[in-house]
Amino acid sequence: MIESDLKKKIEPTVDAFLRIGFPRYESLVLAILTAIGTATVKEIHNYTEVPLPKVYQTLNNLTRKNLIKQHSKTRPVKYTVFSPDIIIRQIQEENRLFEENLKTELTRISELNEPKFEGEISPFSGIEAFKRIGKGVILNSKQQLSVAMSAETLSLFTEEFSIIKEKGVKLRSYIFAQIDRLSNSVNPSKYKELGFDHHLIELPLSTKPSLKIFNIVKKFVGIIDYIGIIISDAKEAVIILPLFPHETYFGIWICSDQIVEKQLQAYDELFKISKKA
Repeated sequence: MIESDLKKKIEPTVDAFLRIGFPRYESLVLAILTAIGTATVKEIHNYTEVPLPKVYQTLNNLTRKNLIKQHSKTRPVKYTVFSPDIIIRQIQEENRLFEENLKTELTRISELNEPKFEGEISPFSGIEAFKRIGKGVILNSKQQLSVAMSAETLSLFTEEFSIIKEKGVKLRSYIFAQIDRLSNSVNPSKYKELGFDHHLIELPLSTKPSLKIFNIVKKFVGIIDYIGIIISDAKEAVIILPLFPHETYFGIWICSDQIVEKQLQAYDELFKISKKA
């Protein structure tokens, strides 16, 4: 492929890098190396028209970011880009470090003058917002994550659960046995596959008549299939409830030691009940 054609082909990729905050020269060099694999400094300069001194500087920056590697034994020196999967993972990890640092600094300065805020609960709407916030709550967990949700909702976060499980975070969950019998999508085996300490809880007899409500709801919409509660030991929680019709979602994101602690206490009590059963 001739240089002019390749330059046009990589423009969308360059734009994608720019949108997530990469400098233009780094975006150009990463895009062209991904397209051709390995190249010399002069070849990169010819393809991108980045000034030669800037090519050297950009290559050093990308090497430090572990996005490309230098072949030191070749003459002239050549550079090879890592695979797209590795590049994406490196960007994700770097952004996560930035996010953790920002969270630390925001927390620090928020305590300087004891600012007062009204409310510690942020409402949101839409399944995409729930996915973004839910992923953050899951990945911020340190030692233990507690959830109560259907398998339908659980499937939204399969990758995130696997990541924290590998890091040693304990996963625990429960579902009411009556709901399990009512809805086929609860699927307790799904929790076991992901490594959850999962239990079914039988509601006390006195509360069972209220389950008629679930049967009524089930006739109109599969609302139970989409309920989700995630509680992190990092003092965060997110709850989603589908509205009618169930394609519309409303949720709350809780960032409060006091509120989340009470939620965890209630969760702990139910979990003890489930383990005794």
